[in-house]
Amino acid sequence: MESGNFSYNDSELGSNATEPGQQEALPLRIHVLLLFIDLVICLFGLVGNGMVILFLTFKIKRNSCTVYILNLAVADLIFVVSSLVNLIHFICTVYQVNISDTDSDNLLMITKLMYTFGFNTSCFLLAAIGVERCLGVLFPVEYQSSRPEHLSAIMAVLLWLLSCLVTGLEYFCCINVKQIHAPGNERCTPARLFSSALYLLLTLVFITSSLVLLIEIRKTPKQCHPMRLYVVILSTTLIFFLSVVPATLLRHLVYFVLQSSSFTVYFFYVQVTCNSIHCSTNPYIYLLVGAWRKRGLRGSIKQALETVFKEDTETSGSTEELHCSEAGGTRG
Repeated sequence: MESGNFSYNDSELGSNATEPGQQEALPLRIHVLLLFIDLVICLFGLVGNGMVILFLTFKIKRNSCTVYILNLAVADLIFVVSSLVNLIHFICTVYQVNISDTDSDNLLMITKLMYTFGFNTSCFLLAAIGVERCLGVLFPVEYQSSRPEHLSAIMAVLLWLLSCLVTGLEYFCCINVKQIHAPGNERCTPARLFSSALYLLLTLVFITSSLVLLIEIRKTPKQCHPMRLYVVILSTTLIFFLSVVPATLLRHLVYFVLQSSSFTVYFFYVQVTCNSIHCSTNPYIYLLVGAWRKRGLRGSIKQALETVFKEDTETSGSTEELHCSEAGGTRG
């Protein structure tokens, strides 16, 4: 699947910019500055996602939402760690550190597989969260009564497997083909077209779920919804549109249109930055929303996370559920 981030050939593209013929396109100091920015973003993502995994695993009671959030944090952590390794390798390339071609190729292949896998899983999980929240808003009584107890865990496993299949498709078609930008490469183009269609579908899912949440929240009483949780979902969706969508468009623009342009070096950094932001900001959204209007930002991390995700079960009591269903019946 097209993850919208840098691949083997993108790294070659970036490193080639340090050769004599490309020096004017992107000076070394600009390389270093952009690499430093991406490293800082990934380090924040490493700390944030690691913190979420720690608290959701050992210190906060599980519910249907936290199962998704825990898996999302693991997927984002895989992407961030792989990106850090790749960026460090890129720094070594920029400063011409002696690394054997075999070791370099193997490292790039492994990191590409890992962050493609993590990125794909992250997008799938976000889409699943949005769809489940829409079902909970549109059909609150039916959703609470007929939802299987372990649906979140089952869906998470299925989405990890789906990500394995899609990542494997990209590997066999693109990642293990060194010259993926070569005109005669007919194996990679179908995979990129498939990934484009899949990302278009995901984008439509995000748009639909966001609109449904916004419309239904405005129509029904405030107490019928876990408002902080919905703010988190809408915020992560906004980050998706501001980061993943532009990066994916640039990615396909580079592959299909600007294969020989010197501007692809800049697009490479835009893609890296955008997707690093996507996989690094979620933990801080949880903390900000959880701490909002509750002791400012002075509460503990555990309290902030509990405030967001505990609301998942607070609106399911019989009295409020009846009240919300009656409100929904009035709207109908």
